[in-house]
Amino acid sequence: MSARLPTLQDRRKILLVDTNHATFARLRLILREAAPERYDVEWANRFRLGVTQMRRKKYDLCLVASHLGYRSGHEFIETSQQMRPETPLIILENNCAADSDRWDEPVWNSLDLDRLHPEVLCNSLREACVTRVEQ
Repeated sequence: MSARLPTLQDRRKILLVDTNHATFARLRLILREAAPERYDVEWANRFRLGVTQMRRKKYDLCLVASHLGYRSGHEFIETSQQMRPETPLIILENNCAADSDRWDEPVWNSLDLDRLHPEVLCNSLREACVTRVEQ
């Protein structure tokens, strides 16, 4: 048996909506280390750009910063769920203050950027995608 390399069709398409380029660079580095060739990450550095990208393309998953300039990540979640209710969302927070209880179904998980490492990130991505498929 030989291992099959993932093709472009096998790769999970992820949208990161975050104003901070360093988060995008860090996320790509972590995913490249943990699961090379498994994820294709695109970046939207503004709320409006993220909404536009969600409208134009179908993503397997969306990672959203809790703060997007003068808008919040939760506002982005509400907006994107109206367009793409099937897309799982994970909110990225610093020092997770887990007030995600008040956000019902759209958020499967919340990740603490300060403690983000490859295993946690990959497990969260996998869990969010599996949860979407099971629904």
